Amino acid sequence: MHLPKSTIGLFILGLFFLTSCLEIREQVYIKRNGSGTFTLTVDMSQMKSMMAAMGVNLEDMGEEDPFANMETDFEDQKAELESIPGVTNARVITDREAYAISVAFDFTDIDALNAGANRVFEDENKNSQIEYYRFSRGTFERTPYWDHAEQVKEEMSNSKDMQGMDPSALFGDMNYTTVFEFERPVKKMDNEDYTRSADNKSVSFQYYFFKEEYEGRNPGVKVSF
Repeated sequence: MHLPKSTIGLFILGLFFLTSCLEIREQVYIKRNGSGTFTLTVDMSQMKSMMAAMGVNLEDMGEEDPFANMETDFEDQKAELESIPGVTNARVITDREAYAISVAFDFTDIDALNAGANRVFEDENKNSQIEYYRFSRGTFERTPYWDHAEQVKEEMSNSKDMQGMDPSALFGDMNYTTVFEFERPVKKMDNEDYTRSADNKSVSFQYYFFKEEYEGRNPGVKVSF
């Protein structure tokens, strides 16, 4: 999974003036029969506000518009998702007002979910067969694997625009969030870094890429519901 260079460049530029936040959000709604919906969202709303305060109109940037570049990437992923058995209703959801964009799909079973997630997360490796999720009746598991998130962190850290700068000082609020939702209340989970929702039907995990206290954490969790 990659962020467009224009997104990275704008993010770095803006952080010289204001504090901002970029959130990547992985969501799975899982039904009792193992079917459900997957959504990956890149939320750049605070970046838009930051650039507006600097007098930059992102919609006038043409080919350098990070939203347009990400929309193109997600549309390409949508086309690939449509060919995967068990994946239906692949779609790109855009909200230019909020400056957030998502790629989403419905899946019939856990195999279709993993196949679709591989296309979204491992966009450069078309033969990737990583097991991100496991399911058995009443139990859903997110495995600890998330090289795609580490790849984003590496790209931000190693950008040529970052030479001589401290990523932790600039990107302190950049985070990756996982949210898993269920039809029935959660009975138990095995990762203390997750929190439960008020209705006890979802669990969430938030990881800040460049905050030292989050080092070593990962989204791996097994949930009984």
